[in-house]
Amino acid sequence: MSPMNTLMHSPEDKAYWVEAGADKERVFVDQVLPLIGFTGVINPEKERDRFAADLVVNGHLADLKCPRTPFFKAQELHGLDPQFAVSFNGKDYRRYCARYPTIDIFFWVAWQQTVMLIEGEEFRVRPMAGVWRASFPALRHRIEHQSVREHSYLHRLFDERGNAKASYLFDLRKFEFLGGSKIAQDAVLWSAA
Repeated sequence: MSPMNTLMHSPEDKAYWVEAGADKERVFVDQVLPLIGFTGVINPEKERDRFAADLVVNGHLADLKCPRTPFFKAQELHGLDPQFAVSFNGKDYRRYCARYPTIDIFFWVAWQQTVMLIEGEEFRVRPMAGVWRASFPALRHRIEHQSVREHSYLHRLFDERGNAKASYLFDLRKFEFLGGSKIAQDAVLWSAA
């Protein structure tokens, strides 16, 4: 396999990712939640407030994160295995503190790119796809007690498109694994959409 060093779409294009996220929410609710024994709907509040929590899962407010590209330099920059590193942006942290202090966060991970060439060095992860759940109170505790790393996006220093300027890095292995293929050949089954 030859290294790939281009993303499917720019991570800086917030408008694109907001729209793509809405599509993923529908697939997650209709196809993925039933596979892991949950029921859910798109949060009706989103019709009036695009910043409302994404979902209502088993009667509880939840948000959905859909990482598709690993943080390949997580080990080099922050000592975290890129296979399991996910980011949680500071803007969401502040919004959840103010509006949704008990929300659950579902991470629907599907590494669509497993090799990246960065400044002449090749970084790799194994194929992986699945769903993990974390409670915001647990994430908040770890952030406030500084037991997770914060990564600042230098290229977003002067961003005016609404992108987060920094994210907290978490290890998926600390979350509740709900289903899928942690690392396996059948990872493709869990990466629809």
